[in-house]
Amino acid sequence: MKKQSVLFALLALFLSSLAQAGKVTELYQVRLMVPEQNSLPDNRQVRQGFSQVLVRVAGQRTVLGKPLVQQQLENAGSYLERYAYQTTQQVTQTPEGTQRLQQLTLDFSPTAVNDLLNRSGVTLVGDQRPTVLLWLASDQFGNPDFMGTDSRFFATLKQVATERGIPLQMPLLDLEDQSALPISDLWGLFANPIEDASLRYRPDVVLAARLQHRTDGSVELSWMLIDRGNPQHQQARGSAEQALSQMMEQTADQLFAPVVQTELPQFQAGLAMQVSNVNSFDAYLRLVDLMRSLPVVKAVNPESVASGSVTLRLLLDGSEQQLQQAVSLDNRLILQDIIRSADGTETYSYRWQE
Repeated sequence: MKKQSVLFALLALFLSSLAQAGKVTELYQVRLMVPEQNSLPDNRQVRQGFSQVLVRVAGQRTVLGKPLVQQQLENAGSYLERYAYQTTQQVTQTPEGTQRLQQLTLDFSPTAVNDLLNRSGVTLVGDQRPTVLLWLASDQFGNPDFMGTDSRFFATLKQVATERGIPLQMPLLDLEDQSALPISDLWGLFANPIEDASLRYRPDVVLAARLQHRTDGSVELSWMLIDRGNPQHQQARGSAEQALSQMMEQTADQLFAPVVQTELPQFQAGLAMQVSNVNSFDAYLRLVDLMRSLPVVKAVNPESVASGSVTLRLLLDGSEQQLQQAVSLDNRLILQDIIRSADGTETYSYRWQE
């Protein structure tokens, strides 16, 4: 995350508790609401918690379709390190009457989970993730208006963001916000004023959404994800909870897709550059941004992502010597080796360090 002034640091205290400078905590912990406390969590609860952890750490729900992961889901208990119950104020109705729900906390082994995902060919996203600032408008009460953390729908947004490991920010929606972004501009999903108003919070990604209520009781949710200046529009219909959940799920899929991608289907032309020690999503983005900023580089295409290692294909507007000179000016990339294959092609091996 970019450094913030003292003012922004104070403002951050008022933001959602999910926003922690882009760092996601408790990646390997799950909290479930259960009707009663047992001597041991049952297999269904452990499997449910294990599935949530795998998706959160990997960044994609498709990880649950990996053959090795499917096999180990049946053995979820072996990945559990500890568990605990806590009585809550929420209640449920049972044949015996009203009963307070229990919060079941499951902690899974980070080492074992990471090992399983690595053996399944999945690159870990890491705990440093792009912070998402969410602007949300709704016509629930007739006229379009801002929705904040006091909305009854915020619990849904927070739950899905937590399950997917998204650091979520909500704007303060004070006079400064409402002056910078009139509700008409948010309702119209106009990218420029939304981006300008978001500068106050310095997020990595901006998500703006419009929730329209229909006469049949359903809603239509239209949203725009602005990632590095590129707006992408999508829609969903259904209940408000379903549509908002779908928005957050698809946002996570888009944000984390480059990291979990293991191999592109076709060989890409250009100079091969293999970079080790790329251990987080943030590091991956900084590496790609650095290469794209070099005048000698026309295009940067990811070819493969393995555990801690990224291979990029670079299309050059100059010589390989010019590339080496340009890269050497940034001390985050250290040349390790130049690997020459039997057919004469070369792969430049670098180590990323910050």
